[in-house]
Amino acid sequence: MSQLFFPFYGENKPNNFAIVAENKDAYRRVLFFLQQQYFVDSNLHSLILLGDRYSGKKHLLSHCQFVARKNFINIDMGDNFWRFASNQHYVLHNFASCQDADLLHLINIATEKKAFLLLVATTSIDFSLADLSSRLKNIEKTKIHNPSKDSLYAICCSILAEKQISIQQHILQNMLKTITTYEELFILLKKIEFFCLENNQKLNNNFLKK
Repeated sequence: MSQLFFPFYGENKPNNFAIVAENKDAYRRVLFFLQQQYFVDSNLHSLILLGDRYSGKKHLLSHCQFVARKNFINIDMGDNFWRFASNQHYVLHNFASCQDADLLHLINIATEKKAFLLLVATTSIDFSLADLSSRLKNIEKTKIHNPSKDSLYAICCSILAEKQISIQQHILQNMLKTITTYEELFILLKKIEFFCLENNQKLNNNFLKK
C-alpha cells in the first residue's frame, strides 16, 4: 500500500492529537508512565501499548512527550540496545517482531539498569520462550481500541477541517457507513484528497459515484 497523505488526526503534530473515547485510557496511562521520575519510587516500570495499524500509537506518544516535556528514547534492536540509563524512558516499537531471546534480554537489562521501558505493537503476541511469556504477562497493557462511528466522524471532521476540505454532513455520514477501522478510514481520506486535488472543488455527490 502506498503511503497515505493523512497521518493520524492531521499533520501528526504533537499538539493536535485528538483524544477520543477509544484512546483516552491509553493516553492517560502512557502520560502517567512518562511522568514518573525515579525508577525506585515508581510501581510502573514497564508498559505495553497495543493498537491496530493507523490507530495513532506514535502520534499518541508524540503528544504525551509534548505534554510531559520529556522524551522517549527509541530503541534500535540492531544497535547496542543495552546502553540504558537509569530513570530514562525507552520505547521499542513493533516488539512482536523481535526474537524471543533478544526481547527477554532487553527487558532484563532495562530492569537491571533501572530504566523505564515501553513496548509497542499492533497486537499481543504469544512467544514460544516460557520465561519471556511469563515476563510479558506481568507487564501492564493498555490499548487503543477500534473506533466507534462517533469517533470516526470526529476524526474525519478534524482532519478535513485542517486540510480545508469542505464536505456536507450527510455526504460524510454516508461515506462512513461501511468504515469500521482506522486503516479503512485513511484509505477513504486518501481518496477524498485525490478527488479534491483533481477536481479543484469541494467534495460533492459526484465523489460517491466514483
